Order: sequence, then structure tokens, then C-alpha cells
Amino acid sequence: MKKLFVILLTGVIALSLVSCLPRENKVECLLPAVVDRDPFSYPFLLTAIGKFIAPELAPTTLESGTCILAYFIVDYDNQPAEVPPYMASELICDIIGESNAKIVADDFDETAIFDDTDFSAEDIFPIQGLNPQLYNPILKGKIFLIFNHSAPQDQTANYTAIVKPAANVDEPVNLYLIAKKTNAPEGFEINRNIIHAVDMCNVIRVLGTETTIEGKSALELKINIQYCTGVDRKGGNDIPKYQEYKYNGVSTIPLSVFK
Repeated sequence: MKKLFVILLTGVIALSLVSCLPRENKVECLLPAVVDRDPFSYPFLLTAIGKFIAPELAPTTLESGTCILAYFIVDYDNQPAEVPPYMASELICDIIGESNAKIVADDFDETAIFDDTDFSAEDIFPIQGLNPQLYNPILKGKIFLIFNHSAPQDQTANYTAIVKPAANVDEPVNLYLIAKKTNAPEGFEINRNIIHAVDMCNVIRVLGTETTIEGKSALELKINIQYCTGVDRKGGNDIPKYQEYKYNGVSTIPLSVFK
């Protein structure tokens, strides 16, 4: 069994790196994944493109549910007798930061700074762009997001995720995302892409509607993402500014979990 090598990616990747590339009879992947530990078998990597056996995770202390950025190889010439799931090899990974989405009351005022004594307008880390990664129900409610910022290389941040319920169950909910600076480094600002995970499982179970996916019972929740691009000063108050995420003119993303 090969040793698991862990590299420090500091949560920063290029958008083009989240991919799978063919290499002869092998596929080279760099994907966000959720660790799934089974006490009766090897651990698994849960990804948007499927589930992979990950023997190299067995000796590690990464718990089930941990979000990671995983580089691995799928060698189709060297697989267990019973496939799928296929086996991942040459695994390199880094833990991805994660936030739990919180449900707020229907009358939540998105024009006000969140009620957090440690959170002020000066703390807000403007999000310049957003790229949600591929989503799959096997990810157990985790959605991976790549945030674009302009900041020094050493800038660190936390992400707050707030869900405002819709007036009707058939309408999408709004997911508000705000980044908070956790330090004040000096240096030139550069374009940075930071990958982060948001756990939507509890939100989907509370607000989702019943559906069927691949013949299995599931819950589905449609969301619109609003990300904070900064703050305006109006009438003596700090007003957060939000941009709605859209891809090819479409803003609604369906999320789901198996029941």
C-alpha cells in the first residue's frame, strides 16, 4: 500500500485544475471530494463524477465527511475484479475549509451586516466572482465553490453561508455568501481563487421537497446564490452589496441528498 502524501495547497487553485484528463489507459483527476469511511472496507472518495475506492486513505485520520481537494489516478488496467467503484491511486490531497449553512427567518434583512459581534464592514472580503463546482447527491449535501478575490497571497478568510427560505416551497431559496477577512497582511494584491465547501445537508432536509434520483428516494432544494461583492455606505449604515450567480443566464441550482 502506498503512503498518502499530503501537500499544502493553502486552499488556492486555478479553475482549470479541477478536471479529469486522459493519460493512455489512465485518467488523471483533480477534484473536490468528500471522505467516506466504511468500517468494513477501504475508505471512499465521493466526487461529482462518482465514487472511488481510496486505500491510501485507510491509515490516515481524515474522518468521514471531511472535504478535500484530491489528485488521483484511475488506472483501468489495474482494477479490482469487481468494479465499479473504481480504485483511486497515487493520491495527494489537501483539506478544504468548510462552513455549515444556517437557515434564517423569512424576514431576514439582507441589507444589514449579519448579527455577529466579531463581524463588521471592515472585515468583509469582497468576492469578485464565483464558480460552483459539479454537484452530485452522493456528496451528502456538500457543495463546493471557487471564490475569486483580489488580495495579498497571505490573506486568509472565513465564509458565512445564510439561507433565506422562499415564500413558497416551489420557489428557490436564496443562499447568501459573505467572506470575512481573518488577517491583514501587507503586499501586492493578486488574483486568487479559493475553494471552499458549504454543508447544505441540514438545509436540504429541512426545506427540500421529495423527489426520485436514480430510482432512489431523495430530497431536492433549488437555490439562487447571492455573493457579497463589498459594502456601500448609505445614510450612516453599511449596506452589503450582492451579486447573483448566473451561468449562461441561469441562476437556479438544484441540490439534493438521498433520504
